[in-house]
Amino acid sequence: MPIKPSKASSARKRRWNAPPPLTRGTETIEGEEILDEVEGSAGVLLWQTIRNVSLWTATEGKSRGELFVGTAAEQRRKAAKKAKLESAVREPLEALSQLLESPGGIRPREVAAASTRIAEWALERELPATAQIYMQAAALATPRSAELALRVGLISRSRRQFARAESWFRQAITLGRQTGAWPAYTLSYVELSELQARRGSVGEARRSLIKAMRAARRKGLTAEEARALHALQRVSALLGRYDDAESYARLVFDVYGDDHPDVARLTRDVAFGRILAGSYETALPLLRALEPLAADPAERLLIDGHLARAAAGLRKGGEFEAAAKRVHDAVDASPDLPGAPAALLDVAHGASLLGKWAVARKTAGRAAELAQERLELRISQEATALAEAAREKKTLNVHHDTRDQEKPFEDRLLETLGASEKLATPTR
Repeated sequence: MPIKPSKASSARKRRWNAPPPLTRGTETIEGEEILDEVEGSAGVLLWQTIRNVSLWTATEGKSRGELFVGTAAEQRRKAAKKAKLESAVREPLEALSQLLESPGGIRPREVAAASTRIAEWALERELPATAQIYMQAAALATPRSAELALRVGLISRSRRQFARAESWFRQAITLGRQTGAWPAYTLSYVELSELQARRGSVGEARRSLIKAMRAARRKGLTAEEARALHALQRVSALLGRYDDAESYARLVFDVYGDDHPDVARLTRDVAFGRILAGSYETALPLLRALEPLAADPAERLLIDGHLARAAAGLRKGGEFEAAAKRVHDAVDASPDLPGAPAALLDVAHGASLLGKWAVARKTAGRAAELAQERLELRISQEATALAEAAREKKTLNVHHDTRDQEKPFEDRLLETLGASEKLATPTR
């Protein structure tokens, strides 16, 4: 007599079978965005090829041998020669032409490898739509690859296709669990948490990160555990769990060490956590030490936003004005800079702390508008609330940290950055 699966095992099976990921955006014809990004015969060739690959992946293995006519492969090779493509993309396109010649003989991993190479070429050339559809083709050709599903999610998120990105992160989580691809499983939870926090589901983000941290720790994945802990530090600060945030920061720093490239970002995140706790006097030296070190425009923008808010909290009006001006100038010059809504929100908070109600209201309104355009719902909601509070000449969510620490963790960060704890003047 056959044994029926228990209700518990059936529930676990459902839990680890995610719905199919989203494969289309707003485009009318599949792959049409390639033609917008790549001009001329090269764009047409890339578009024709992805259409062939998509048809091949959507067809069951036994039926693939009858997909294309006999002359299709030769015609494609002639088109490739006329297009005069660089070798980085010509070679994988030639590999995919075998799909036309022998659709029943080419192996899925060969299709995936060639498609991935084209996607990587497109990323290097800043052709995000082309990269997305080719990476997605690679993932669909090898539907058990958690790593490729994660990469599709990352590209989709960079294009602000958040629902599509989330569906691929969840696909990567499912596949990672099923196949034992634990690095991809862990990192997919970390990336998913960013989407959850973005839309205001910060508690949900924390739960995802705890799953990531536990899996990484259980499997001995030190780098992935550090990523999860770092994200937990940020999320804990947003939730007002300041002791947890500092504990996580200490753990991350112990893993990173002095020379890790993310120590500066960790320092900024610690400073922001101290700002949220109302400990401006602790945050400001960290931000002053970071400000001259930031080379990336988006990172510098966030530091300036935090600096403006911390300076305002200490009633340093001149320093607030200088940092606020740098934020506005940067956003005016590059409105699409990552972090622009968050930096403007910081400036609005700073203006509110100084009683500059008109400035707070106007800046918060601009932050809310940009955040809405980018679907950054958490920032949009906070900026809207701040604008309303400023209209009534009230500040919003001001905390005061009263913890007494013998040796503040921030001292270690300052030492690592090569700064002194006595750093008391702005760097500009």
